[in-house]
Amino acid sequence: MSRRRRRSSSRQSLASYIRGLSGIIQYQPMDETSGSVAVDYSGNSFDGTHVGATLAGDTFAGQPCPTYDGNNDNNQLDEVGLETVFDPLEGTWVLFLKMTQAQWQSAGVDKAWGIVGVDVSNRIMIYKSAADRIAILHNVGGVSKALVYTTVSSDYGVYVPIIYSWSSSGNELDLFTNESKATATFPAGAWTGSDLTTTYCQVMSRIGGLFSPGSASTFVLFNRALSTADKTALYNAAAARESNIA
Repeated sequence: MSRRRRRSSSRQSLASYIRGLSGIIQYQPMDETSGSVAVDYSGNSFDGTHVGATLAGDTFAGQPCPTYDGNNDNNQLDEVGLETVFDPLEGTWVLFLKMTQAQWQSAGVDKAWGIVGVDVSNRIMIYKSAADRIAILHNVGGVSKALVYTTVSSDYGVYVPIIYSWSSSGNELDLFTNESKATATFPAGAWTGSDLTTTYCQVMSRIGGLFSPGSASTFVLFNRALSTADKTALYNAAAARESNIA
């Protein structure tokens, strides 16, 4: 993964930068130090619930963030609220994730970083594959597409940006991790169902109980597909405030 970063002298926090972007439907910095509420700052008040995570177990971009044991920790999203604004035809998912080399190289084991959807036929799943890659499985009406990015040693022990967008009208799926990316065409199915479900709306977990260890920060959902320029600017905004980033 490329190490080219643009540093900024701005004192604006990453949170302030993100809140200035358009199209946000969910924004959880996950910077709580106590309690169980993962506050949503999108303006929609779709708060999540910290389940078992060690709050303020690490820091990212000058703010505390939780760590997860990989056994039963997760962030349960507000599926009832999200289903009123989530667009299965266009959007973007953002998460910054850190895992150790040993956690990355758990060969043969899937580790989930997030899922949003209705059921197994209509979902977006983001995870570490059994082959130790960043993987996306996008199902629309039972038709699936997969994207992967193969990690390298410089990804271990640092925060890796996972910025994934989808657009039916643009006929594109796009996984962006710094300046590396993978693309595919949009699945040629029809999304069915509008009621998101609890087991299909989670961060650091997914249906089947495949929890992930590590640290996670800055979970954002947009109702638009961010352009490559948008994604690069978001990455640079994070890198200007966090040195421990891929």
